[in-house]
Amino acid sequence: MISTIEAGRAFSIEASNPRLIEEELNMAVDAAIQHAMEEGRYGILVTRHGNTAFTVAVSAKVPYGQTLEENAPAEVLVRDFHRTGSEGVCLNRERVL
Repeated sequence: MISTIEAGRAFSIEASNPRLIEEELNMAVDAAIQHAMEEGRYGILVTRHGNTAFTVAVSAKVPYGQTLEENAPAEVLVRDFHRTGSEGVCLNRERVL
């Protein structure tokens, strides 16, 4: 289930089915990216709070054009994205910090 924390900027996802988690995370990230691209200032932070709970948020902690995925304090996955015109959003690369 996706719950809106802050319209267009922050979402909470809770589900026990892996396919449903993936679908809902993708929907929340897509919505957050659209908002981030309209603002043009911040990136997206995806935080895993356990096996079934996540948050997705536009965050000042993340540079514009990037999505950071936090799984644990020791590991952060960075994904760069950019606008591709009529095609939407394209992920350029991934790296672990």
